[in-house]
This record gives sequence, structure tokens and C-alpha cells, in this order.
Amino acid sequence: MVITSPTAAIASFPGLAGQTYSFKLTVTNTDGLSASATTTVKIQAATPVSITTFTASPSSITAGASSTLVWVVLNATTVTISPNVGNVNPSSGSVQVTPSATTSYTLTATNATTGTVTATTTVTVNAATVPNPQIVMFNGSPLSITAGQMSTLSWTTVNATSVTISGLGAQQQLSGSVSTPALTTTTTYTLTATGANGNSVTAVITIQVVPVSIPQVVVFTASPQTINAGQSSTLCWQVTGTTGVNISNGVGSNLNPNTCATVSPQTTTTYTLTASNSAGQITASVTVNVGSTQILQFSANPVFSGVEGAPVVLTWQTTNATSVALVGGDIQSSPANLPVNGSFTVNPTANVTYTLIAYGPGGASVSAVISVSVR
Repeated sequence: MVITSPTAAIASFPGLAGQTYSFKLTVTNTDGLSASATTTVKIQAATPVSITTFTASPSSITAGASSTLVWVVLNATTVTISPNVGNVNPSSGSVQVTPSATTSYTLTATNATTGTVTATTTVTVNAATVPNPQIVMFNGSPLSITAGQMSTLSWTTVNATSVTISGLGAQQQLSGSVSTPALTTTTTYTLTATGANGNSVTAVITIQVVPVSIPQVVVFTASPQTINAGQSSTLCWQVTGTTGVNISNGVGSNLNPNTCATVSPQTTTTYTLTASNSAGQITASVTVNVGSTQILQFSANPVFSGVEGAPVVLTWQTTNATSVALVGGDIQSSPANLPVNGSFTVNPTANVTYTLIAYGPGGASVSAVISVSVR
């Protein structure tokens, strides 16, 4: 070991980490007298930088959500996190980040004596799930009018970005109401709701135009229209020009023409209201859907056939169905291999009712009924 400037007021020497050194200082004056003193120097080993913790919680988020970076570092003088964070507390802390895409964050811890260490953690960003649109309600008031009158269509949707109604031109409000033009013939309107994910759902309503002498069904609705087994729905109706109101499936006969009733079907059920007087009768139907299998649309084109045996196209759309069957009228047996969303041409020779049955997983079924008149 070499001592630099051993006779100067300040001396230095190169020490090794972990070693202990003893020194003796002796001074002598001009008279030859001397004195001594001793001291001990211990060289401590430098402590390295250590990253104990560097995590992201949660490590997987959806676009727009945040994650928290947490760190614990020992013996560092500076700590930085990249990208987009910068210098942070050199011992411990946390910071919230909101990356727009999957990002790896690198923590760099530095000590001037022992150097630099790094650690990396990744925040995975998943695309946000866009929900499908739903049509909560689509009603007409009244459902039955005389020639030259108008009806008001009203609707409510959720998760929709656009709504159109066939025959009414430009795009409609996402939830709202609109009046039809003065109608001279029975008209079917189809509401289409489209979501941000590009998926669409439809609902259909028919405004019947009937002779003045026949009763009119002003309102016939179910609220809510979709329930779970064990829940209830309220049927409400308003009928004019009738001497009696009957509603199928146990609701009752000779009912008040303007009232409501509570129903609790265990399976999807279509309730048919029949209003009559001396001039004839009129019917209106509403379906209470129970469970996930639903008939979203069941319509006929045209609803009134001007010629016996002329073709009428029945069109339907279902959800969560595994198969469908079509019965009634001139159909002798259900056509085989019908699509769950499709159409079928019939040739009625007289007033007829057709029933569409949609079967779901496990055999549960729902049905919808439509009437076609032959003049």
C-alpha cells in the first residue's frame, strides 16, 4: 500500500472494500522531541441497487381504463419510469397510467457508486366490448284505425346509434314517437335499431285500417314484453265500438273495453284480443316473451290478399332459436329445415291464421300468430 504525501498535512491511500487499516502518525520538532498517535480506518463495501417490487395492477385493462404501477427500490439515488412517467420517488411509490394500447413500462434505478438496474412490467389493453342494441318497446296508438286516420308509433331502444322505421323516411330518434301519415290500408312498420358494433335488431307493428262499423283496438300492449319465468307482465287495452272483449289464454271474456290485467306466463305466450259487435269482429295480438328464445319478427306480405290462392310471403326473425316450425291455413305439415331467420310463401284461399313456433335449447318453445285476410 502506497501513502500519497505521507509528510504533508493531508495524506491519502487506496483502500480496498471490506478491509481495515491502522495508521501511526509521528511528529518530531527541531529539538529532536517526538510524539505519536494512531487511528483505524475501515472501508465499507458499497451496497448495490435492488428493485424489490415493480408491478402493474391490474395488468390487463379495457381501452380507457387505468392501471396502477407500484414499486419498491433499495439503495437508489434516482428512479425513472418510461414511457411517459419520468422521475419518481427513489425508494417506493405508485402512479396511475392509462395507456391506449398494450405498453411495457421500464423502471430504471441508479446509484452513483454501484450503477444501474432495470425492471419491466406490461399493461395489456383489450378492446372495449360494444353491447348489442336492444328494442325495449315498439307500440302503436291506436293499433286499429279507420281509413284516413293516423296512428302514433312510439319506441324505446338501448345501446343503439341509429333507428329507422320503414315507410317513414329519414332516421328517427333513438327513443321517441312519430305520427304515421293518414292511412287507407293496413300497414306494417318495421323498426330497425343499429348499434356501434354494426349489429341490428328489428321489431314489427301493424296498424290495421278497418271499416267504421267494426270495433277498433286503440291500444293493446304488454309491459314489460320480456320477462323471466315467475315474473309478471301487465296487459292493457282500449277498444272502441265493441259490445264485448275477449282475451285468450285465460285472461277472460266479456271484459271491460278499457282496462288492464296482470299475467304470469311460464313460457312465451301470445295473447289475442278479440273485439266484436253486430257488424263483425277484430283481433289484435301481443306476445309476452319468457326466457332467452324470442321471435323478434313475424309478418305477412301482403296482410290482405286480393285474390284467392295468391302468394303471401311470411317472414320471421328469431333470437337464440335452434329450429322453427310453421303451421296453419293451407300448410298441411310444417316444412322441413326452415331457417331460424327466413321466409316461406303460402297461398291462402280464405281468411287464415298462421303460427310460427321457435324452439330453443332444451326444447323450450315460443310462438307468434299472424292473420291473413283474403278478400
